[in-house]
Amino acid sequence: MIQRFDGPYHASHIIGLQWCERREYFKTVVNREAAFRSFPAMLGTAIHACIAAWHSDGRPELDSEEAEQWFRDALDVEENTPNHPDEAILPVFWPSDDRDKDIDEGVKEFAPMFLAYTQHPFALSRDFEILGQEIKWQMIVPPRPPYLFEGRIDQVRRNDSGQIVMVDLKSGSMDATVGQFSLDHSIQFLTYALALYRGAVLEDLRGQVPAIVQFNLRDLIPYQKRQARRNGEENWTDSYREWFQLHVQTGPQGGEYIEAGEHRGPGAHWSYPPETLLLSHEKLLRDYVQPFRIGRYRPHYSSTSCNYCAYREECRKLSDGELTEMDHVTKQAAKVLAASGVELAEIMD
Repeated sequence: MIQRFDGPYHASHIIGLQWCERREYFKTVVNREAAFRSFPAMLGTAIHACIAAWHSDGRPELDSEEAEQWFRDALDVEENTPNHPDEAILPVFWPSDDRDKDIDEGVKEFAPMFLAYTQHPFALSRDFEILGQEIKWQMIVPPRPPYLFEGRIDQVRRNDSGQIVMVDLKSGSMDATVGQFSLDHSIQFLTYALALYRGAVLEDLRGQVPAIVQFNLRDLIPYQKRQARRNGEENWTDSYREWFQLHVQTGPQGGEYIEAGEHRGPGAHWSYPPETLLLSHEKLLRDYVQPFRIGRYRPHYSSTSCNYCAYREECRKLSDGELTEMDHVTKQAAKVLAASGVELAEIMD
């Protein structure tokens, strides 16, 4: 039976619903244990842990070997720690089926990002005070019935000028270059900024509209073409040049073309949301989570999302009995499902 979910909600839930409502249903509502843990997600968690520990330890100077060891240690902790204290440790899905090889490649890719962060002016500046790192928060969005949202903010700073700055660290390849439009209207960042504005993050910051920094760690390492990795070249860095060209430059976000060997950007990308935007976003939050409230979760079939979805087998079982009734299933979706072993009695145009 399809179930409702009354929260607490995360910004990641909203993004997940936009990606695929069905996947988010299995992940959040059913709370069905995934079949495996994502290695790329482990890499991201490990570099966040390294940066938080580096700040807490007084920002020590590191060389490349030390940075690599920090990252290996953090990755080892992440591999052997369950997502929640009362859960078992899930097996990791190793992309190459070779654990040691994947770890070595992950360290080779991520340790330089960590080292570059420790040498960046944004990290080394003495013109700010860190008010908190990895801060968990909860916020009630009115009116009745109350909608409870929660999350975690990577870092909150106060500059010498008194300005409050909310920092979000990004290490994924799809975040390598950011358009200003996307940054200014990010669901995640506006939700976090609203929580800070409402005093849910730190009570003494209630009523203050923060500046937002998306710090892209991949800005700090040289860009190389994607095929360099496929061709076995040594000094590769995974990127998304094709996506960047097709979707960023041609969209409203704008963008700047980059060449192989160049650094992608400054690292720190700033946004200054006005108070009116935060208040408008507060009203929209309730609409975003309506699939949870009404208990209707539509699948979004695509070769990319389905092939890498940890819930694809559960989705297949649920889909077998309902696909002929769904008016939004397309012939393209049928092809994707057929490749996965799902048969459709009828395809509706």
